[in-house]
Amino acid sequence: MVAKTSITKVKRPVRSAFYKLRHKVGLGNRLAAAEFCCVTERTITNWDSHGSPDIAIRLLRFYDKRELYDDWKGWKFSRGALVKGKMRFLPRSLESLPYVFDVFNRLQALKLRYQQDGIPLEMAVSMMLDLLTLPKLPVETGSDGLATRYAEQASADG
Repeated sequence: MVAKTSITKVKRPVRSAFYKLRHKVGLGNRLAAAEFCCVTERTITNWDSHGSPDIAIRLLRFYDKRELYDDWKGWKFSRGALVKGKMRFLPRSLESLPYVFDVFNRLQALKLRYQQDGIPLEMAVSMMLDLLTLPKLPVETGSDGLATRYAEQASADG
């Protein structure tokens, strides 16, 4: 007769969401994870078993997918750009935003001025197009100053 041997199941330690995410993002080594999170290896061991603070999960998510949190839902970093859906913003395009807002504000001022001064639509559109090509277009404060300046500039050019 063959004696029956009893097989005891080894209990697996409970793994937290932090543990699973840490391994998913490639920080399986406790020392590497500790250095990345600026904590000790013992803290990583505790977080693996008992869970971690929300900020640690956010940090790993950012590291993994470059996801941003709460107020930036839907935004992420990808290949050096800030991305939301099909929109991609490279650093140079973000740096140009002050210029874009300046041009927009100037266009609004020109539109208001041509409406108030009765400047013909063709001249106003031409002035707006010039504004888009010139880095700075002086905006006069007088009621006919802008039209006069534009007329002087046009006659001097050709």
